[in-house]
Amino acid sequence: MPKIVISMDERTRSELEAENKEWQEAMENVNRENLKLIEETLEIARLRQQLTNVSRQNEEMEKEIVMLNFIQKVLETKNDLYIGCCQTAHRFLADEWKTVMDWKED
Repeated sequence: MPKIVISMDERTRSELEAENKEWQEAMENVNRENLKLIEETLEIARLRQQLTNVSRQNEEMEKEIVMLNFIQKVLETKNDLYIGCCQTAHRFLADEWKTVMDWKED
């Protein structure tokens, strides 16, 4: 009778060891899946940070573009004013020259 108990114990032990091995393999699979999820989460966090940085840079560049457009408009206005002043001065001098020439003829 003790042999039967021993063989039952042996069978139970081997069944428990097999079940334990299955659980260990299952836990290793879960750990691998969790590790993949953690890596994906870190990648998502990195990409979000990168997107935030790019958005911030985009805002800064938009501000610079507005400022440069303003400067360009000021320079165009200044140039137009300069050209207008030169044309007016040229006409004035031409009129004065004509007046002087008319006086010389008289």
